[in-house]
Amino acid sequence: METPKYEIVVKWLRTQIAEDGLKKGDKLYSETKICQTFGFSRQTIRKAISVLEQEGLVKTVRGSGTYISANDTGKKAASKNIGIILTYLDDYVFPMILAGIESYLTENGYTMQLLITHKKVENEEHCLKTLLEKQVDGIIAEPTKSGLPNPNGNLYGVIRNQKIPILFLNSFYPELDFPHVSVNNFEIGKLAATELINNGHRHIAGIFLLDDYQGRQRYAGYADALKQARLELNPNNVLWLTTEDLGDLPFAFERILRCLKGCTALLCYNDFIAAKALDFFVQNNIKGLSLNKAEWLKYWIC
Repeated sequence: METPKYEIVVKWLRTQIAEDGLKKGDKLYSETKICQTFGFSRQTIRKAISVLEQEGLVKTVRGSGTYISANDTGKKAASKNIGIILTYLDDYVFPMILAGIESYLTENGYTMQLLITHKKVENEEHCLKTLLEKQVDGIIAEPTKSGLPNPNGNLYGVIRNQKIPILFLNSFYPELDFPHVSVNNFEIGKLAATELINNGHRHIAGIFLLDDYQGRQRYAGYADALKQARLELNPNNVLWLTTEDLGDLPFAFERILRCLKGCTALLCYNDFIAAKALDFFVQNNIKGLSLNKAEWLKYWIC
């Protein structure tokens, strides 16, 4: 996907401000100069400057120009406190992840402040504002609905402006260039689909999560494996779920019955969904015969 023009300008301005050593009170380049540099419209330039204003990096004075407004008075004293933002805590892999983080921080003399979003963007907003107020030394954050445009980009911009190190966990926001620790979800989807293909399946259904970037990447890997094997990628055999659907999977699985028509295998976004799907099929005595001539279904968990 092509980067919006105003985002190109925003990134360039951040770099130029840093490289030119502009300080609070210094005047930013004029709109005319920036327009001439990129050949973009004045409206695009103003949108880019507006983003920097929301981040608190610059301030526009009517009739005078735009000035650097970031108050950089030097490095603040270390708090030895790291902010941790997770989507969930009490199930799945999260307790193990948190235990590992806590153990390492403690060994190195750090404490942590834990916040949970429950995969709600408004909760993520609250978490980010809380950590900015606490002036933590760093942030480890698991993205919330990374498959959708992030409405909290301005807060991440403030974090960048304040030079607070941030590391994304499990996934990342494609539009933000912060470092991240995550698996290769494209390769996961491709390997899972390839395993099914190697076991003789030619019609493979899939369940993926739409509002997580991991789900989109796993779908891309699944699609690539089918393409490489010259198999049909039938959109009718793919079910897209959202985070909210996970709270009512029996209802969602009524839809997967249609997706399974003609298929002998099902590739699930993760083992949680796969386990729920197996329970649903057992409870409803679904053995595969009514879905396809084969009397068995193979479930591959990715």
